[in-house]
Amino acid sequence: MISPTSFLQRYPRVALFFLVASFINSSGSAFMLPLTTLYVHTILQRSMTEAGFVLMV
Repeated sequence: MISPTSFLQRYPRVALFFLVASFINSSGSAFMLPLTTLYVHTILQRSMTEAGFVLMV
């Protein structure tokens, strides 16, 4: 069985940095759609259907 530390030591430092940065970027992107939908619905007083349609386009 390979320990996690030896598994991570196989990869270059730049590759691990890229992996962490990609995870942070995708997490931030996942939060943007619900927040934008809530903004359009609550602040702009539009229906959830319209908010979803705008995000789809």
